Amino acid sequence: MRDRKRTLPKRAGVSRKRPRTDCGLPLTWPTGEIFGTICILDQKENAFNHRIHPLLERFRDSTERKRAAAELQQQLEELRRWQTVMLGTSDRSMKLKCEVNDLLRRLGEPVRYPTQQKEAGGSGEVIE
Repeated sequence: MRDRKRTLPKRAGVSRKRPRTDCGLPLTWPTGEIFGTICILDQKENAFNHRIHPLLERFRDSTERKRAAAELQQQLEELRRWQTVMLGTSDRSMKLKCEVNDLLRRLGEPVRYPTQQKEAGGSGEVIE
């Protein structure tokens, strides 16, 4: 039980009286570092029976799962951005290699990038 020195802010349905008892569990990051608490406050003495802790644990687990899902979503978005950048880089690299090969052909020299072949006019005929 903690002694609260100040009153709670005014909220709909919440009394501003100082709570007399509380029951809480820490919220943690994946590293184990505590970043918050989920708790129940009561203005009268309360022993918080054996059903309260499992309920708080479910709320905590749900909160931590939602946080983990949001973190995974951010990582997925970042990976998609990198994929877009890398695919764009790969496409530009292929085009540059084709241009180098074209210029070397014009000069009568052997192509430098034989793996980069260019289709002629969409007919499926490959020019080497």
